[in-house]
Amino acid sequence: MSTDAPGAWMRLVAGLAVILSFGGFAFLDGALRSHPSGSLHTPRRSDVMTHEVTSRGETSTSVELSLGLLSDYYEHGIEHAPPRDPRGVMQRREDFYRPPIPPQELLRRKLGASLDDKRLRSLIDTWEAEWLGGHLGTGHLVDQLQRASDGSTLDAATLIEAAKGFQFLDSDELAAAFFRAALAKAESQCRFTPPGDPEVLPLLHALDQTKALWRLKDYPALERRFGLARRLYAPLSIESRRSGYLLADSLFYQGRFDEAADLILTVQAEHRRVGDLGLLDRSDIYEMNYEQGYLLFTAGRFESAIPSLKLVIGRGEHDQVAEQSLFRALLQTSRFDQARLCAKDLEIRFRLPPAAQEGFARDLEESVQQDQWRRQTFATTN
Repeated sequence: MSTDAPGAWMRLVAGLAVILSFGGFAFLDGALRSHPSGSLHTPRRSDVMTHEVTSRGETSTSVELSLGLLSDYYEHGIEHAPPRDPRGVMQRREDFYRPPIPPQELLRRKLGASLDDKRLRSLIDTWEAEWLGGHLGTGHLVDQLQRASDGSTLDAATLIEAAKGFQFLDSDELAAAFFRAALAKAESQCRFTPPGDPEVLPLLHALDQTKALWRLKDYPALERRFGLARRLYAPLSIESRRSGYLLADSLFYQGRFDEAADLILTVQAEHRRVGDLGLLDRSDIYEMNYEQGYLLFTAGRFESAIPSLKLVIGRGEHDQVAEQSLFRALLQTSRFDQARLCAKDLEIRFRLPPAAQEGFARDLEESVQQDQWRRQTFATTN
């Protein structure tokens, strides 16, 4: 989906090459086995640039990179949604990235004296003991940590920072527990924040680093994230509209098809009002036609879905799914001649196997018969 992804991959490969060239695999192995307070340290300025003598007697400069840089916090593909900019818009978010610090140390420093804070501190001690023993956080402990974080006095930024550290040290599941708590805190903290307030930008930049939620398919948490972003970014801004698209996706994956369809129609209207859709990436128009047509189709709004789906047929990666959806929408609206042509086109262009062809023919015949039965019943009763 994203034209930015190859650039991210090349940077990762380059980063790995730098690290391995200076320290070798022993560097990685030794750091990963070290005490947690050392494995995620932020290098001091004196650590960053050192001079070493090469095999030829020359002096070389090496760079010490925090291992936290190797963790994967940004979703560059899925989140590169319309309106898109192919000039590295997703990667530019990384300008606000900082490697995580040891999360248990961060939390102990920030926690206060409330009962929930004391409870969370105790749970962190339990997690650390298990982790040092070679065990990842269990489901029960993860749930307890999230509940304690929800009730703690910690703010959203601290919880996001802790989540990043736990993702690196432990798992997506443990990170997600802290991300969820952070989202709840952010909603509370920002309930009176006006859209477009620059004071909230650091929080929004931090929320960009929650790829773990995509990997876990945690769509309720993604709904909260993109709902918050859509409300806090300036109305009609690219970021607000992109968040609206992704919010519609998160609603769709929860089976909330009507809400998703309503939202994508609103986002499309905003694109038209601003007038910039497709200026930098022509495929934006195609993508929005598909998104609108498919979400309307899944919401059962077949008449409204048909025009958008027709615009997708014959081009792009969504071609086959769009035409199959169009076939179903035509059946639902009793446009049987068009549906027959649609099925034939699918058969020819996508070389459908006999079983699929028979399925389309059967569905068409059943729809025709049901329509005839409805007409006869209506005529008899009237």
